[in-house]
Amino acid sequence: MNWTDILPSEALEEGRWKIVQAGRASVGILLRKGELFAVRNHCPHAGAEICRGRVTGRVLVADNEQITYDPDALTLRCPWHHWEFDLRDGRPVVDMPGRLQVFAVKIEAGRVWLGPPARPPGAPR
Repeated sequence: MNWTDILPSEALEEGRWKIVQAGRASVGILLRKGELFAVRNHCPHAGAEICRGRVTGRVLVADNEQITYDPDALTLRCPWHHWEFDLRDGRPVVDMPGRLQVFAVKIEAGRVWLGPPARPPGAPR
């Protein structure tokens, strides 16, 4: 997949999803604290429009049972069953099947460009 011109960058609002059609897929584009994210708007669990869910940080529990909150570990929570996925790589937060499809995305010359789906870590090239 080549890079596709999706929309003007002015159409993005900080912290709000912009849903676009990319071929046959609905894709959510999010600008959050200067970072740009793009995910297929489809929960791998039951097909919900996942971009209707909340983006939050993540509660972390260390080996010594110390509990902390990381506001930068961005997590997308499905609005239907509350399954959570890492917004950067699409991995589920807990061990479960499925992952979000995430895309490369960039802003160039005042336009938002959608790139190819990101390869999951460890996937064959």
